[in-house]
Amino acid sequence: MNVAMLYAGTVCALVRSAIDKTPAELPEEIEIERLVDYAKRHALVSLMAQGMLDNKIQVSPGIAKRLLSLIQTNRVFKKLRNSHKEAVRNAFEDAGIKNVILKGEDIDKFYPEPDLRESCDCDIYVGTEYMKQSREIMKNLGFEMLEEGLEHDEYEIDGLVVFEIHNKFAHEEFDEAKECKKILKRLRIKEGKKHTLYMTDED
Repeated sequence: MNVAMLYAGTVCALVRSAIDKTPAELPEEIEIERLVDYAKRHALVSLMAQGMLDNKIQVSPGIAKRLLSLIQTNRVFKKLRNSHKEAVRNAFEDAGIKNVILKGEDIDKFYPEPDLRESCDCDIYVGTEYMKQSREIMKNLGFEMLEEGLEHDEYEIDGLVVFEIHNKFAHEEFDEAKECKKILKRLRIKEGKKHTLYMTDED
């Protein structure tokens, strides 16, 4: 088997085990340090570590310490990012800017534990009509603009947390565009809000 496929397959098996409790094991030829590096590149350390724990896979004290450090770092990062996310969405709400979280940011609830999901940035859709206003708000909140793009702006704060503010929900040339337009129509308003939206669990 191709070496890359071996490591990818092992990480996937451990991640799947963490989610649905399917038994998994570690192939003898796997180097644990390299496996952790692979999982880290793909933001899967926490889930993989849970799979290793569930399957009683023994690791050296050094590896255990590294895994724990990475998991704790992820949890601290998520708290920081969630704090900024709340500030951004509240500011958009106050300014009358309709906004909804894109991609995987809001699917933590589908994981065995919310903290098992790792991510690097936060994507928020506001639409073309609100992009100029959103730039002023992000600046006032202390975000540094990294890139002003045609379809999204990229920001950073604390030298660590990255936000992308999107003006496109889907690309027209993709087959999924029609379904995405339907999703837009199905967006719901968060309780107690007027402009802060969310997708249904199905979407």
